[in-house]
Amino acid sequence: SSYFFVSPTTYDEKFARKKWTQDGVDVLKEFVNRLDSMDSGNSELLKISLNQVAGNKDVGMGKVMPALRLALTGSAGGPDIFDVIRVLGTEETASRILRAINTLEAK
Repeated sequence: SSYFFVSPTTYDEKFARKKWTQDGVDVLKEFVNRLDSMDSGNSELLKISLNQVAGNKDVGMGKVMPALRLALTGSAGGPDIFDVIRVLGTEETASRILRAINTLEAK
């Protein structure tokens, strides 16, 4: 649970090889743009927004959720990802997503 306090600097490589996909990254990039105008305390609105972005890009949530979890926690497991976002806040969530994209795309 250290990811609640410290942003990940490394990412589970095995999980990333399996679950970090370009489709997931494309959805996360657009989701980041929406986070500025959203309240991290409204988990339902966050879910709806993420689902809308994924639907618009014709990407299943099975490709998006693991990538989001990896970006926020650096690992494959943990509590409900929308609870993580609620605790982190939208600014930190966006920062972690962008950091993961930059780090994992560089590999």
